[in-house]
Amino acid sequence: MVLIDPELLRTLPDREFRAGLYEALKCGIIGDLDLFLRFEQKRAQILKRDPVELEGVIAQSVKLKAEVVSADEHEGGLRRVLNLGHTIGHASRRKTGYRSLLHGEAVAWGIVAATNIALTVGRTDSVTAGRIADAVLGLGRLPELRVSPRKILARLQADKKTQSGVVHFVLPREIGKVEIAADVPDNVVVSAVEELRRLSRGGWGSRKHFRFSTSHSRLKIGARHQRVFQLAIQSCQIGGRTLMPESYRPSIIGAAPEGRNGCRLCCAGCPRDVLPQSPRATIS
Repeated sequence: MVLIDPELLRTLPDREFRAGLYEALKCGIIGDLDLFLRFEQKRAQILKRDPVELEGVIAQSVKLKAEVVSADEHEGGLRRVLNLGHTIGHASRRKTGYRSLLHGEAVAWGIVAATNIALTVGRTDSVTAGRIADAVLGLGRLPELRVSPRKILARLQADKKTQSGVVHFVLPREIGKVEIAADVPDNVVVSAVEELRRLSRGGWGSRKHFRFSTSHSRLKIGARHQRVFQLAIQSCQIGGRTLMPESYRPSIIGAAPEGRNGCRLCCAGCPRDVLPQSPRATIS
């Protein structure tokens, strides 16, 4: 029997609390769309430790894990999906001497890396990747990742879970569905870790801002969403417009003029907003 008392979560420091949330969010990405949507739609309440929302997060997380484990009691393969984010996450934590990253924080960076890999090798689309990145990074600032991408790759290749020298990654396909991939090129892994280092050194939360230029206006958004924009902007086949992911809620300074079909770039109204024209993004 396993007993869980949500009241104990009130005693945790914020950092430890968030570290646990990353593991719960992982369960939503693996196989529970409703849990993922809870994180998207009730993020503020969850971070404030609202008892109703926390009970829901805990119950859904435990249910998902129990279903996976009971379906693969002898670890025949299915249970590996629970390792989403752990491949690069564990290697990063080990390379930093277990001093700078909590387990959940390492998993969080690992999820971002796995999502980046999935997008690069064509396992997922940019909207899904953007939603996952936004969900992870939206829970709070993660510690800086001071690791060598090449050393992380070497660590992965030497890991006991590596089969015949081949590293297996759990990659998200869509929200609630993942797959095991054994064909990820080494250079893609290295690039994913390099991206983590860049993000951790100021990919969000700094004084820099992102400017999006259209033929009509210039807009600024918080730098925390910099990678989200890079991952999530997706050209629409109808009218050459650009769709934003449903979870995207940047703080816009200014607003674009009304575009075709009355759409505006504001992200505060319709959950699936449309840009008047495809933007060009530049760091300033």
